[in-house]
Amino acid sequence: MVAWSQGGTPPPPPGDPSLPQLSREDAIRVRELRRDVWLGGMQGMFYGSIAGAAGAYALPSLGVVPRPVARKWFPAVVLLTGCACSYLGSLVAGRNGVQYVGDIFRRGAAPPALPSQAKRLQEEEHVRQHSEDGLENRRRAIARARRARNERGDV
Repeated sequence: MVAWSQGGTPPPPPGDPSLPQLSREDAIRVRELRRDVWLGGMQGMFYGSIAGAAGAYALPSLGVVPRPVARKWFPAVVLLTGCACSYLGSLVAGRNGVQYVGDIFRRGAAPPALPSQAKRLQEEEHVRQHSEDGLENRRRAIARARRARNERGDV
């Protein structure tokens, strides 16, 4: 992660204690997030270009824009809507996926500088731990219910 910001410098040797190393699972999660961001951008570009083309064809038939003007601006409309939707698709995919890799980036981060940041991070950690405990309790309750149902012979 740090090596990305040091463009042109060779990466440190393996096992260098100055850089936190990602485990195999963490590297896979980061790789999947990057892939999701790229795919979100490509899907946004595809659907945005289709929407732009449909809009450029629909506006002259609705009488909103004269046909010569629509023909003149057709490539620009298609490219601009594709570009905007590509950006939005990448943004949405990244925002949705960051919840799965946030712990990786917080692991080696410096402590927060402001007390308000420390309080917010502490509250987030409390909520995360509470939700994990609730999920584990729910799993145990489901397992108990299944065992009880199997003992009674209900299927």
